[in-house]
Amino acid sequence: MRSGFTLIELILSMAIIAVLFASLVPMINSAKEDEGQRKEFAFYESMEDGIKQSFISILDAYEPAAGTVTSDATTTWGWGRIRSTSPFPWWLGSKKIRYSLDSRGISSTQRNRLIQTIIGSFHGVCTQSSLSGNNLDLMCPKLSNLNYTFGGGAVARAHTLGTDLNPSSVPTVRLGFKRRSPTGFTPEASWVNQTHTFTMADVYSLRQNYSFKKISEIRRSLRRWFVSKLSLELKNGAPGGLNSIDDTIIPWEWMLTGGNGSAAHRATIFGSGSKCIHSGSVCSNINSGGIGLWPSGSIKYGRVARRISSYMFHGDKKYNVDGFNNQLMIHPLSNTCGTNLTTCSVTAPVSPRDNYSGTAPYSAAIFIGTFGNTGTNAPEYGRTYVVF
Repeated sequence: MRSGFTLIELILSMAIIAVLFASLVPMINSAKEDEGQRKEFAFYESMEDGIKQSFISILDAYEPAAGTVTSDATTTWGWGRIRSTSPFPWWLGSKKIRYSLDSRGISSTQRNRLIQTIIGSFHGVCTQSSLSGNNLDLMCPKLSNLNYTFGGGAVARAHTLGTDLNPSSVPTVRLGFKRRSPTGFTPEASWVNQTHTFTMADVYSLRQNYSFKKISEIRRSLRRWFVSKLSLELKNGAPGGLNSIDDTIIPWEWMLTGGNGSAAHRATIFGSGSKCIHSGSVCSNINSGGIGLWPSGSIKYGRVARRISSYMFHGDKKYNVDGFNNQLMIHPLSNTCGTNLTTCSVTAPVSPRDNYSGTAPYSAAIFIGTFGNTGTNAPEYGRTYVVF
């Protein structure tokens, strides 16, 4: 009886094993490649979700601060109020990205909550590296680059601090990532560079709709108040009030820029206290010098914003900005302007009186600075009008 394998049998066995092993190597590498692609996709998905969710969270968190109009004389709120904030991260290098989060206009508790929300949005692919002043730095170990495109070449930042966000200019985000060799033996310097791109169109669409909702509410409220006011004055005929012809051509909407914005003045404007008391040839209770419901001279957009948000929305600051935290401006008599609403003087019309010299109908423009030029088309979430 034979007690072992012959040399030929051993050689044949080793040859068979070698063939089998050689056939398994590609399968193992393919499995590793599939796993690598799965992890790569999960990384991209987490980065995309993090950037989009953080964009929304930052806009929402800073909306009250952006909507705070500090005085009647101011012309800048929105991003001018939160000028060290941006809803987009930018690439620092060394696998880090940075968010700029203004510490003004938001409490430390709210800011810390926002920071945790941002970190959580990245699902672990980015973690906090440091927090210094207005800068939150995140470490993203797998990231090799981050930039943006707006239909042209790549730019490092999608938003310049302190400036408006153009709601119609939607960026594409480009993420750089180095793919590791399936064998795992290749040094990192030799890993293959990969790029993943995604658009912010879905998020921008949500914010555009939010802008349109705000503007629609302002337009509806202005129109409703005007109809109510005109009805009140038409019932208040001469001699107690003005005659009906004058009533129909007076730009009563100017009254919404008067008073001091208090609850008492709101009650006056929305009640019978605003009804014209005819004395001589004027309305003694409405003209400047009475309770100030018809301010004279030129006023700033800040005054208009403060009064309308106070009278129409009980001081809710969100109606002073659009869905992108750009300042919403209202020109009560935009039909007197040229092509540039942003620089158009907000000047008082003649106060209510007999034989009124105005020319109805009037229009009020609700707009953001990006669409202040009436010579160019604008979407309804950027500029619209109320006709009185």
